[in-house]
Amino acid sequence: MKKEIESTIHTIKTGNCSSRSGKSKLTYLIGADSASEIHFRINGNTGNGFFNNDWVPLEIILELLGKSGGAFTSYALHPLLKGKSNNTPAFLIASLLEEGIIHRSSIEKRCYEMSDVSVFMAKIKPLTESKTVIEKESKPTKKKPVTESLIPE
Repeated sequence: MKKEIESTIHTIKTGNCSSRSGKSKLTYLIGADSASEIHFRINGNTGNGFFNNDWVPLEIILELLGKSGGAFTSYALHPLLKGKSNNTPAFLIASLLEEGIIHRSSIEKRCYEMSDVSVFMAKIKPLTESKTVIEKESKPTKKKPVTESLIPE
């Protein structure tokens, strides 16, 4: 089933950001499936932290963050990765912060809050409609990823 999901997602953007600790640089991919649904994937880490490189639907990420009812930490994304990588939720948070989907909380230290997701969606929509596929997604860099699926069943 994982191969079926991956084969329907094509990379529309490659991004880079610092990890939340600032100790490494991350590479992440944004992809779109055949229904133009957006997915995120951690693809590289210059530091020592392992990560899961499966595609994660933005819809599920937003659903989990929305359940927090306000400020949240990367722990809000742990249900995606039970028994898997402990680093990936924080790495996903870093990529969401870089893309402007979330922002640092002005009230709670070391927490985040949702931004206006429609701003991100307006920027990414032309890329989902483009037929251009970024081919630089072949292998994650530096670290061996966990290969189990992130999507809870």
